[in-house]
Amino acid sequence: MKKKVLVLGIVFILVMSLICLTGCGNEEDKKVNVTKVGDLNLELDTAMNFSEGLAPVCKDDKWGYIDNQGNTVIEYKYDAAMPFSDGLGMVLKDDKAGFVDKEGNEVIKCQYDNTGPEGFQNGVARVYQDDEWGVIDKEGNEVVPFGKYYRIEAFKNGIAEVESETARDFTSKTGYIDTQGNEIVEMSLDNLGLGYFSEGLATKSTAKYNDTSSRISDTKYGYVDENLDVVIEQKYKKASDFSEGLAAVSEDGKNIGFIDTKGNLVIDYQFKNAMPFKNGYAIVSNGEKCGVIDTKGNLVVDYQYGYISSFSEGLAAFVPDLTVDEDEQKCGYINEKGEVVINPIYDAKGTIAYGFSDFKEGLAAVCKDDKWGFINYEGKPIIGKISEEQQ
Repeated sequence: MKKKVLVLGIVFILVMSLICLTGCGNEEDKKVNVTKVGDLNLELDTAMNFSEGLAPVCKDDKWGYIDNQGNTVIEYKYDAAMPFSDGLGMVLKDDKAGFVDKEGNEVIKCQYDNTGPEGFQNGVARVYQDDEWGVIDKEGNEVVPFGKYYRIEAFKNGIAEVESETARDFTSKTGYIDTQGNEIVEMSLDNLGLGYFSEGLATKSTAKYNDTSSRISDTKYGYVDENLDVVIEQKYKKASDFSEGLAAVSEDGKNIGFIDTKGNLVIDYQFKNAMPFKNGYAIVSNGEKCGVIDTKGNLVVDYQYGYISSFSEGLAAFVPDLTVDEDEQKCGYINEKGEVVINPIYDAKGTIAYGFSDFKEGLAAVCKDDKWGFINYEGKPIIGKISEEQQ
């Protein structure tokens, strides 16, 4: 039981990180039609999404990797495993983390206390050892020595935020490094409230270090360019990263709209929640139900679902109603027109909660009656004992 809790905890952290790292309109979003049925008798405890041709799955409390027909490619011998990234997959063995290649070779042996859940990005990975963070390359060489920074955040678009120490009075310096460990934004107290750069802009708050006169509720956000000059006024109570030329912002902290990179309001303040644009669409909420808008602000899918994930490979997972008991919530899939293409028959608690539901490489990991497997775009089972017809 302890291992299962550990695995689910790691998975949750992974999902939260991947949400932040998700790109827009990339190669991974190309449709891959998987029609050949694989091993429908494979009984899995848990499954995660495919990445780079393989998916981490758990069987009899051990993790390994399968291909899109359910064939075992890397044996079930790990306590946890994560999707491949940059050609390597993070695995956990005897409470130590390392990385394997697609042949199952432990190219970086299991020796770290933890790693960044996002794995390798642009040839580097964050690793944690003896209460200190460092950065390694794919040969295991140190790019950033352990302990140089108190905190190293995930690499996004080739840069990572770093912090000198932890301090309750906001007196710790922060900056940004590239994948070679170079400080591209010099460590400074003035970087408090500086976000990651996206499409040439980064959020920056009005918060100042060691300033006890201002309250968090008074903090406002704007955007700076790569010279750290404010180019969009710091007047927002909420501000998100730019995606596809638009960013979700709120002036009153309650109603959300979208601005362009010039700071022009292009979609009026009318939403209670909003996700970034991806492939021309954004998931929005009116506070009760979720819908979908295009980049013009047109509601292309009406407010009718309790939950909608971001579209991936043309489909989005949805939960019809979040007001029912959590154990009774089901998920299915809609297309970009809002049409239901896969009926909501899968357990939302197991799939949605841990982010397994998105389609990747033509397949989605789903759970039904505690049985895990993979379905294709038509909802046809491809791997795993998840259909009653197989009993």
